[in-house]
Amino acid sequence: MSHDEILGAESLLENFPQMAQEMRRGVGEDVEIFLHFDDGSPAFGEMFPHDDTLIPHWEEFADALEKYKVPPRWFEDGYSSLKIINVEMPEEVINLLDAATGWRNLGFETLHFGNNNFGRRGLEWALKLLQGNNSALDEFILSRNSITDEDMDFVEQLCDAVKHHGSLTLLAIGECMTPESSNEENRLNVMRTILERCSGRLKTFDFT
Repeated sequence: MSHDEILGAESLLENFPQMAQEMRRGVGEDVEIFLHFDDGSPAFGEMFPHDDTLIPHWEEFADALEKYKVPPRWFEDGYSSLKIINVEMPEEVINLLDAATGWRNLGFETLHFGNNNFGRRGLEWALKLLQGNNSALDEFILSRNSITDEDMDFVEQLCDAVKHHGSLTLLAIGECMTPESSNEENRLNVMRTILERCSGRLKTFDFT
């Protein structure tokens, strides 16, 4: 690992208990629950790979998330978000988080999952969060999480969730339809499906 990658890994490991502690005690005016691996690169960066030594950290994080909801008093002037970026999330991790969140309305205004390699199980969990958070959620972002040719049913469910959502204005699925995960015809079909079914509901749709 490079020096920047080592620093990024150390920061991430410190971030797990810090975020769990903030969820347990409540935080200030702006609520940002943020797990992020920063390898020092100017672009999106590389993903921090999962190994079993991280499970206790994820368990602590999930336990805190299970008990957490953004206090309503922060909705008017504050900003609330849950972001997990550049951290691999295999099915075991997704199952922990799904058990913690369920269909609850957590009260976050932004949900952002980026470069997590969480596969179909992760897509299903993210969709469940979108459907459950139907009052305050404004932005739903999936970036660099692969949507394959076999996931068109997920796209249909995503469209239904967006169409019937109570508050969502921004949907972003940047770099989810990569050449490795989908052929060009399917990429166009996904974009066309979302635009046709959701464009009247959204202020912003990012497919890049």
